[in-house]
Amino acid sequence: LAQETQTIEREIDLKYRQATLKLLTEVTNTKELMLMKDVIEGIEEMADKCQRVSDSFILLALSL
Repeated sequence: LAQETQTIEREIDLKYRQATLKLLTEVTNTKELMLMKDVIEGIEEMADKCQRVSDSFILLALSL
């Protein structure tokens, strides 16, 4: 499960970078740009938090 979480988090990081680049090159409306940027960053932050939780579970399991 931990490996799967790490794999998914890496995929989300890659998609985050791709989406950010696409957003900056294709969206010209400032309001839309800021809104989409916030959405993309929120998704990436959720993935990072899931990864941290997974890491915490690993540490907990190793300490038992």
